Amino acid sequence: MRNEAVKVSDLWFRYLGGKDFVLRGVNFSLEEGEWLLVLGPTGSGKSTLLLTLNGIIPCFIPGELKGEVKVFGRDPAKVGVAKMAQVAAIVLQDPEAQVIAFTVEEEVAFALENLLVPRSEGLKRIREALRVVGLEDLRKEPVDTLSMGQKQRLALASALALRPRLLILDEPTAHLDPASALQFYERLSGLKGEVTVIVVEHRVDYVWKLVDKVLLVENGVVKYFGDPSGLFNRSSLPHLLKTGVWIPEILAGELSKGRRGELSGKLPPSSPVVVARHVSFKYPGGREALRHVSITAEEGRVTCVLGPNGSGKTTLLKLLAGILKPDHGHILIYGEQPKPEKVAYVMQNPEHMFAARSILEDVALSLRSAGYSDEEARKHAYFLLKKYRLEKYADRSPFELSQGEKRLLSLLLMAALDRRVVLTDEPTFGLDRRYAGMVARELVRLARAGRAVVVATHDTWLVSAISDKVIVLREGRAIFEGSVFEFLSQPKLMTEACFSPPPLLKALVEEVGDVEEALTTYKHYLLSPEGGEV
Repeated sequence: MRNEAVKVSDLWFRYLGGKDFVLRGVNFSLEEGEWLLVLGPTGSGKSTLLLTLNGIIPCFIPGELKGEVKVFGRDPAKVGVAKMAQVAAIVLQDPEAQVIAFTVEEEVAFALENLLVPRSEGLKRIREALRVVGLEDLRKEPVDTLSMGQKQRLALASALALRPRLLILDEPTAHLDPASALQFYERLSGLKGEVTVIVVEHRVDYVWKLVDKVLLVENGVVKYFGDPSGLFNRSSLPHLLKTGVWIPEILAGELSKGRRGELSGKLPPSSPVVVARHVSFKYPGGREALRHVSITAEEGRVTCVLGPNGSGKTTLLKLLAGILKPDHGHILIYGEQPKPEKVAYVMQNPEHMFAARSILEDVALSLRSAGYSDEEARKHAYFLLKKYRLEKYADRSPFELSQGEKRLLSLLLMAALDRRVVLTDEPTFGLDRRYAGMVARELVRLARAGRAVVVATHDTWLVSAISDKVIVLREGRAIFEGSVFEFLSQPKLMTEACFSPPPLLKALVEEVGDVEEALTTYKHYLLSPEGGEV
């Protein structure tokens, strides 16, 4: 019999100043070497639970903690984060909250030095960890020049280099391109049975066959703990879809068998309103991010920008928003130079968009920028919060929200501006299936209402569900611009884009033999307001 790795007994937690408990009577245990997948709707307490396992809660994040947590016999709340680092490593949901060193190599070395790992052994671990996450060629690169996805890889490398007995992963692939995410789990599977892993992951298709147990949390309460087969089955799927939990697509597709979405008519012709010609950009002291990029985006259309981590997607959006200026070439938005006040731009890190002390005031601030009076702004702000189901947080600081709720708020701030050009960077990051579907439908609605919507994303389901047009960037160059049907019909191009079609879409293409018909059914399934009950 294996040793007990983790035991959580009747765990309750309430944040300092909070009214309600975020965790309520949580119980579960794992043996050493077991893997656990933690599922739950946005704001259900998943990240909070993970933070109790290495002592960040309550040592760094205060609150009322009741019950007991034991990790290899240690109580994280009593021994503290430093001593827990000897047995447990964590990758946070926001990689920018975790990296602190100047270069990639120094970042991985930092924790090893603190644990007094000998230099020769440390260098060996650094090389191996960077190889696993695909950053070996960037070991001397300054951290601040990395893309968000590359920073997430770096956080993963830093955790793996510690060779922990317990690896805690909170959305570890959320910012990774699909190929890198699949590769990460393939390489991580080599540690199966040696390392205990607890992972929160919305890309369930990548990990569900690797785990031994699943923990389903709803509103801080454990609704299921046991084998994956006991949860991922036909009888449980309707409830999971209704609550908004991400589930293996191919299993959910069983509910849509025999149902077909109706082929929609062709969209009316539209002229480009966003035009970039021969655009190049290089960050000071860094590599060239974009090289001679020429692309367009049309009003009434959703244009998705794809590509591997570090290919220039976020840089392109910042240039279109007027936040950055091109070194060469030019950009026109409705015939004028781009300016931040002329577009609605949702940044990759939602915290960069918060400017007020309360959520209500943040939304009202956006509305005042759009021309509302103070009274009208506050009234309409509350209406929007209610629409996005955030009204109960109206008086709280936006920084107190869960990562998924922060993403929702950032999208709400964008919608409040009511601009003709909408630029969004990873708009569904951190969201459960219900909220992600809501965002997807809103982006389509904005486009059909005459906006030009440009979306940079790694979510393959989102590309398949909402895009009219696809732009592929690779190594700073635009290598494709065309319809989503053209893109999905070219396997070699999808490989270059590090794009893997969603499992259900693959199955539908095999079933019906036609990409357009399969895609129509897939869109109907994903964008159903009922959350997939098609």
